Amino acid sequence: MTPAIAARREILRSLFKVVASVCFSLISVQASGAQHPQENSQSRYFIERIELVGNRLIETETLLARISSRPGDPYSAEAVRRDVQALWSTQFFDDVRLEVEDSRYRPNGKLITFSVREKSDIARIATAQAQTIPEQIWGKWVISRKIPTKTISCWDEAEAKTLLGTQTEYSSEVFRWKDVVTAHPTAEAKMVSAEQFHDDNSGKGSNSSQITFRQLGITAKQVMLISIHHPPANITGGTIEIPGDQVLVKNKDTIIFAACNVYFEAKRVSAQSTPGHSTK
Repeated sequence: MTPAIAARREILRSLFKVVASVCFSLISVQASGAQHPQENSQSRYFIERIELVGNRLIETETLLARISSRPGDPYSAEAVRRDVQALWSTQFFDDVRLEVEDSRYRPNGKLITFSVREKSDIARIATAQAQTIPEQIWGKWVISRKIPTKTISCWDEAEAKTLLGTQTEYSSEVFRWKDVVTAHPTAEAKMVSAEQFHDDNSGKGSNSSQITFRQLGITAKQVMLISIHHPPANITGGTIEIPGDQVLVKNKDTIIFAACNVYFEAKRVSAQSTPGHSTK
């Protein structure tokens, strides 16, 4: 073999090594890319189980009706923090704690535990809260406007606007929004301060929902908060609430409520249905 032929063969062998190396690199990149969708799919956590611990007199079903998270839902740290605030707002407890654990059996699963400590006079509180809807809001109300706030909502603008123009009705016998009716409802009524309302309904982080009396146009230092009990509903698509089931009484002709964390103002459209008043 001449030196020239040997040199050409050596060049060909070098070229073959370079081509083989490039092909192998391309195959490795493609294989790595094919794995990413699986990794991304596993980065989405879901709620595998929700437990309530420590409640003795208040039924678990009653408390679960107060929170929005459900087994099978995508896990959201913000949502479970709102659930803690919802349990605090019942005023049944001296302490509410949240524990989030990874599932031992499902890599994407989260186990949510709410640990509560009931107040010593819980029986008296529960009895006092089981009252009819206060007369201050008896009558019919029309939802007149959406209030701009700094809250994080499960509704977009179009969904929120569907409530405008609809009516709610309150009496000792009925709570109604559109054709959704709760007969013989019980309710809780309490005075809430501006600070308490903010703390109960706002997140703790800098990017969390924030709501204040000032955003809602309330100038008073405290107002009446009325919470109406009803079976779980599926109206908002993200919660179990009914529009108007928890209202702030701004004045005798104006109430404010939230649906899916969007705040609305409603105006009275009929005379108050109290003794000595006629209903028009």
